[in-house]
Amino acid sequence: MDKQEIEILHQIVEVGSLLYQKGLIVAYEGNISARYNDVVWITPTRMCKGRLEIEDLVKVDLLGNILQSKKNHKPTSELILHLEIYKHRPDAKAIVHAHPPYCVAATLSGLSLINTDLPEITLILGDVPTASYAMTGTKEMFESIKPYLDYDAILLSHHGALTISNSLFEAYYKMEQVEHCAKILCIAKQIGNIISLPEERKKEILMIKEKNKKIY
Repeated sequence: MDKQEIEILHQIVEVGSLLYQKGLIVAYEGNISARYNDVVWITPTRMCKGRLEIEDLVKVDLLGNILQSKKNHKPTSELILHLEIYKHRPDAKAIVHAHPPYCVAATLSGLSLINTDLPEITLILGDVPTASYAMTGTKEMFESIKPYLDYDAILLSHHGALTISNSLFEAYYKMEQVEHCAKILCIAKQIGNIISLPEERKKEILMIKEKNKKIY
């Protein structure tokens, strides 16, 4: 392995630790992957992602064949989901799937992260759609998100959230951002009716986003 590939392994382990420390996953939840050329490094099944070591990670090809597993771990049950996203999103280099509590709560209560009244989520992520419920570990999961593949963050109904990016840390930051926004909206909804921004101000925010996509 070259230095870049080794660095990817370290980043997967670090992102797993961050997700766990932030409470975005617990126990064996979540999965993380990164594509490097024609291979994918992915987290194993039935292991706490907050306590991973580099040797725990599994290397597969784009068809899902195991190329390397130093500890004979099996890849996450969501392997199909990751591989299908990489197949349909050539720009994607990293995927994070977690179970952030407020994101899940939002899907359970029917709270949408589309056209929200939070400028930050619009500027950083744009709309965050909610995919219909699908059984975990099946191709049905990918089919449920297929209509939303142009988005970099997707809520998974009754399940969790998914973020896609060109680097592992960017995918992780997007997960943090989605959960933060979902938390604010959930709290606001508990306090009372959410006061909406005027539509002209929302359009103004969208114009800023288009003008400078790297505002943050």
